Amino acid sequence: INNSWFCSVEEGCNPSNFILMEEIVKNLKASGVVVVVSAGNSGGSGCGSVTGPPAFFESSFSVGASNQSDTIAGFSSRGPVEIDSSFRLKPNVCAPGVGVRSVVKGGGFLPFNGTSMAGPHVAGLVGLIISANPLLAGRVDIIEDIIESTAVAKISEQDCGPFSGSMVPNAVFGYGRVDALAAVKRALDFTSDT
Repeated sequence: INNSWFCSVEEGCNPSNFILMEEIVKNLKASGVVVVVSAGNSGGSGCGSVTGPPAFFESSFSVGASNQSDTIAGFSSRGPVEIDSSFRLKPNVCAPGVGVRSVVKGGGFLPFNGTSMAGPHVAGLVGLIISANPLLAGRVDIIEDIIESTAVAKISEQDCGPFSGSMVPNAVFGYGRVDALAAVKRALDFTSDT
């Protein structure tokens, strides 16, 4: 499932119900659903800008946005997660999120920017992985590991909290930019014994 929205106070989200929302994400993951969430578009404010639920939840697979130069989009939110004092790594990975051709109401196409454009790339990749190897259906941790371990490693000049930008993973790109072909090839190698 893909979740591209930032849940604001106006939409009924506040720290008093974050625990309930996180339980829902945990239950989805436990039932075999990969919960892909856009990291947010507050990167201009720097580190610790992954602040919206459900992007900062441990169980969410959060996605930042890369641009046509295969670098991070300036707006892409960065970790670590400070809002709950966990300082966990987010985003998990990044995917194209600048100038993404999208269908618009009434017909036609327009290019859009945002981590909401990046998240669907990863949700689609989950579908490709399961299609390539149905043994992986419901194996959320393995699917997430495949996506992270096959991502094109990306480093940043920006250090954020305990995450050096020169290391992988880091709080700007996570494990890197997703690589669909490499992930599908890895999925094809998976057997129930591995």
